[in-house]
Amino acid sequence: MQSNPALQQSLALFQQGKYEQSIKGFSRYLQQYPNSQYADNAQFWVGEAYYVMRKFEPAITQYQKLITNYPDSQKQAHALLKIAYSFDELGRSDQAVKMLSQLKQQYPDSSAARLADERLQRIRAKSP
Repeated sequence: MQSNPALQQSLALFQQGKYEQSIKGFSRYLQQYPNSQYADNAQFWVGEAYYVMRKFEPAITQYQKLITNYPDSQKQAHALLKIAYSFDELGRSDQAVKMLSQLKQQYPDSSAARLADERLQRIRAKSP
């Protein structure tokens, strides 16, 4: 992602905690370059910005756009993970468990799958 100044600027805004501004920057990039090699990264970071602001519904929507629009993205597993985390944060643990299980099935050897295991254990521990 380093090679694109617009993305660098948006990422810098994200890192500075200027999430709304970073969303605008990433979204503008996606409108201008929807098929660029970095579009999936921009899409992921839009989801991340919503996630860190605890706006879980829009975060889910943005991560799902990555899954739908960029099926070959290396961010797929982590998008699934963050969708599951978002469902869990919203108290929708059934959907979280479903997404975590899907993630583990599709990407069994990924770091995201190991994180999915940890979250599954936490969800099960708090279930009655």
